[in-house]
Amino acid sequence: MSNNFPLQFDVRGLEKFSLVEWPGKIAAIIFTGGCNFRCPFCHNPELVTNLGKIPIYPWEEIEKFLNGKVGWIDAVMITGGEPTIHAGLPGILKIIKSKEFLTGIATNGSNPEVLRKIIDEGLVNRLCMDIKSSLNKYATACGLNNLADRINDIKKSIEILKNSNIEYEFKLTVVPGIVDKEDIPGIGELVKGAKKITLQQFRPQKTLDKSYQKRVPYCREEIEGMAKELEKYVEEVNLEFIE
Repeated sequence: MSNNFPLQFDVRGLEKFSLVEWPGKIAAIIFTGGCNFRCPFCHNPELVTNLGKIPIYPWEEIEKFLNGKVGWIDAVMITGGEPTIHAGLPGILKIIKSKEFLTGIATNGSNPEVLRKIIDEGLVNRLCMDIKSSLNKYATACGLNNLADRINDIKKSIEILKNSNIEYEFKLTVVPGIVDKEDIPGIGELVKGAKKITLQQFRPQKTLDKSYQKRVPYCREEIEGMAKELEKYVEEVNLEFIE
């Protein structure tokens, strides 16, 4: 399959082995280029605004790798950037599923109809959706001036995941100034009834907005306090800390 195969799908990277992206599974991670959000704390900024500096990763190389790893890895996770902005996503998932790998998507939740389609067609086994903050801070968290038309899409995506029969997880990066203690009840109401949310400690080493590299991450005790509050709304709350 050549670089110009007819599926519209922009790949900019491949992590061949991960033991953390999909709990209990050995996974490969495909990184797509481009995103419709501009989150200032984004830790993959080169996939958002500097695509000209990152070469396209040839799909035939990915397919060659996957063909050689059948039986050796369990799953393929697609992240970015934002995978759902690419029209070729369903077709790529079909190709990966045909090799008998589990498939997963990490998304910002801005394209609920894409999520509905890949769930309904049985193309995805796991979905991870970022929750950026409480609704009143969502525009700031996404780096957009006007998010009014997106808020309903975010809410739709949350409900799609909550009502699906696949494995799903919400992820919240607790960035000081973006996610503060007073935002937690609003976030809880947004995902109320969900099976699982993971709070991720902010990593300031690399960010889209370089000023965020000066922000000091919350300490363990502060994050644990937020998690305790979220336990009122969500069945399972997990924590991820910087090592």
